[in-house]
Amino acid sequence: MKENKVLNVAIVGGGSGCKAIMDMIFAEKLNQLRMKLIGVACSKPDAVGYNYAQEKGIYTTTDYRELYKLPGLHMIIELTGKQGVANEIFRTKPDHVRLMGNVAARLFWDVFQIEEKRMGERNQAETQLRESEQRLRSILDSIETGVLLIDPETHTIVETNPLATTLIGLPRKEILGQVCHKFICPAGEGQCPITDLGQEMDNSENVLLTASGGSVPILKTVVPLMLGGRKHLLESFLDITERKKAENELRESQARYYTVLEASPDPIVVYDMKGRGTYINPAFTQVFGWTPGEILGMKIRYVPEENWPETKMMIDKVLSGESSYGIESRRYTKEGNVLDVSISAAIYLNRDGVPVGSIHILRDITDRKLVEEALQKAHDKLELRVEERTAKLAETAEKLTVELAERKKTEKALRFTHKDLAVKAAALESANEELSQYAYVVSHDLKAPLRAIHNYSDFLREDLEGSLGPEQTTYLDGLNRAIRQGEELVSDLLEFSRVGKRRGPVDAVDMVVFFRELLGTFDLPSDVEVVVADDLPTIEADQTLLRQIFRNLIVNAAKFNNSTNKRVKLGWAAAPGDRCEFFVRDNGIGIDSQYYEQIFRVFQRLHTRQEYDGTGLGLAIVKKASSKLYGSVRIESMLGKGSTFFITLPKLQKEK
Repeated sequence: MKENKVLNVAIVGGGSGCKAIMDMIFAEKLNQLRMKLIGVACSKPDAVGYNYAQEKGIYTTTDYRELYKLPGLHMIIELTGKQGVANEIFRTKPDHVRLMGNVAARLFWDVFQIEEKRMGERNQAETQLRESEQRLRSILDSIETGVLLIDPETHTIVETNPLATTLIGLPRKEILGQVCHKFICPAGEGQCPITDLGQEMDNSENVLLTASGGSVPILKTVVPLMLGGRKHLLESFLDITERKKAENELRESQARYYTVLEASPDPIVVYDMKGRGTYINPAFTQVFGWTPGEILGMKIRYVPEENWPETKMMIDKVLSGESSYGIESRRYTKEGNVLDVSISAAIYLNRDGVPVGSIHILRDITDRKLVEEALQKAHDKLELRVEERTAKLAETAEKLTVELAERKKTEKALRFTHKDLAVKAAALESANEELSQYAYVVSHDLKAPLRAIHNYSDFLREDLEGSLGPEQTTYLDGLNRAIRQGEELVSDLLEFSRVGKRRGPVDAVDMVVFFRELLGTFDLPSDVEVVVADDLPTIEADQTLLRQIFRNLIVNAAKFNNSTNKRVKLGWAAAPGDRCEFFVRDNGIGIDSQYYEQIFRVFQRLHTRQEYDGTGLGLAIVKKASSKLYGSVRIESMLGKGSTFFITLPKLQKEK
């Protein structure tokens, strides 16, 4: 039979097997054999296969020999199972017609059934695979994550999703076949975490290189998987540009706030919601003495028992979400001293708006309280003096009234003598003038103490000079000292607070000329010799800040010096980093090394005011002004051997 020729068959036996074979032929399940049924023979006309053939319009007969006459017959399939029938057909059939016996037909049927089942399972698997691929493609097309499927042997990209093509900036067909290192993990060949470094999974931040030459920060995950019987790498990545931007902005914001906290001259402490310290700034350590390592993570027990009421009220107010400002209280230092403080506090929240702690700013107002107390005592004393003076004036006025009456009587008695009358009249006029002047002075003295405490003390000292007792003189002297110290303290505090706030112009400063002009403004004692080196350099600086630095150092060098010939030397030396180190060297009393840090703190004095006048702010101003010029200050000294202060400044300022 020629290839692709239709095989015409006839069936002998019209049972259920006949019907099953007809169903397969009609359903074209045997189309690979190209069979065509052209006749059915059965001795039982009521057989199911026989009737089915008639319904389908197939030739039927009760005598199988009639089948021999069918034109184009190629094969007879014997399904009766009777050996005699099979032998008879074999003996009587035409020679060109082949015979498939019952056993062969059964075997053919079983094989076909197995093949049909296998084909059904394969079709089902192919259908499931197509559905799975469609679902996977739908997922890849819809997820907000870039996905690349990579051949681990060649590191070439074999599949991608739309988001990946968008981020890379190329069409899908131009991405497929490219090496993955061209776009992701630019570490290059030999550095793949999965294939080269042996990791089971890579979950890390990296960059995606785009077709335009840019880069996009991504969070990527790479895992191996089996696909189509082969190992592949599935690489998914998420664009984290906005997250990185937010993180950078958060870090910058935190850095700004941290700089503000670190630079604040007021002590600052941050607590968590349980009252444990989580941060203190340098000013806190300077004022109270504790270092971060000593108190962070613990509750700071530095509140005197008598100050708990206002402290607890402030804490409750802050924890309820309300800020507190200027609460006056007291706190212990590490050494056990008690400081008067003004406290401002507020709650702070995390990014979700949940309270996580509170921040407290403490301002040392101890000196202010002392000044207020001294002023109050002076005011009370002056009030008492005014009352006493008023009583004396009333007594004097009464005496004057009596004296005037007596003088009138005298005038009347002397009216008869013209000469005496003229003399008495002149005397009376003079007395009246003196009385008027006295009354004016007394009236002025009563008003002046109410205007200013300073005037009170001066008027009292003038009016009562010669009649003051030792204790009263001590009171007035103490009052004057307190007022003068308060004025000096306010003046120095203003100078300290103004350091660097109003920056002057940054100019090139010839330090030789600068020191000569600065020394010309001093009124130093005649026993003080100042020597200025003649090789001083020229630097860029704000001259106002330079004057604040060296004026305080030179004045201190002359003040704290008991030598017969007081000598102050101004010089310099080159320092690393294109900087200059200036020095002010004296032969004064010197400073013990244990106080090297303390002397630069606000209000820190090593001597009493009776020994050396001053407020304790001069070196603090030096340190702050040096910092504003991007410089630093240090000291070398020995007791009785003099001191050398070194000021290191850049030759060029960072900003003009």
